[in-house]
Amino acid sequence: MKHKLQYFCKFCRKPGEVEYDDSNPLSEEQVATWLKFVACDSCAVYYRTTRDMTRRLYAVCNDWFGVINTPHDDLDARNAVRNKLNKILTRLADAAAKFKHVQAPETASHVETLVDNPRKAGIVLHQLLN
Repeated sequence: MKHKLQYFCKFCRKPGEVEYDDSNPLSEEQVATWLKFVACDSCAVYYRTTRDMTRRLYAVCNDWFGVINTPHDDLDARNAVRNKLNKILTRLADAAAKFKHVQAPETASHVETLVDNPRKAGIVLHQLLN
């Protein structure tokens, strides 16, 4: 038998409802604990997207930091990294704007900042997501 349980999103605290099936062998205490971790769809999508894109951003920045510390400067590599960073930062900015119901900020200056100095990834993330 299915029951509808009330919950509050762990991020935005909006109330919601989730179905629970009795055939699952969880105790009431386990269900109560589980409900503390439930997130609404919009928050779940936003936080999953930002987590995944943040990991990709740091991976690209770490790779790029290794390339720029070599003696020769490769223009093709620089353009490839610029394109990757542009895609990642655009997705991050769009996700944040959609979640906060505002217009997405321009990412071109952030891309150039990271191409010049990949160690500033944390600063750029803070500016985009806050």
